[in-house]
Amino acid sequence: MLGYREALKLVLERAEPLPPRRLPLMEALGLATAEDILAREPVPPFTNSAL
Repeated sequence: MLGYREALKLVLERAEPLPPRRLPLMEALGLATAEDILAREPVPPFTNSAL
């Protein structure tokens, strides 16, 4: 029987990433993004700093 660490190592060595795909936002709940998401406009729309 394999130990946890050895089994995890084997799984991670054999796992392949899924290809990226485009989804409507409401269908993407719980998923990770394949690339950065940028705002079209600055948020907030003014210079803001806090201490």
